[in-house]
Amino acid sequence: MGEIMNVVLINKGNSIEYEVIIRDNKLKRHLYLYSNTGALIEQKEL
Repeated sequence: MGEIMNVVLINKGNSIEYEVIIRDNKLKRHLYLYSNTGALIEQKEL
């Protein structure tokens, strides 16, 4: 997988999301956005 670079809790009033940025072994960064239930909402390379 890689190294966790940053984790942010996003409070949208009635819902909470978590943004996680991970750097892989090739030093590319990936953003993962999760819902409060842990479901993956979005994934993209930065």
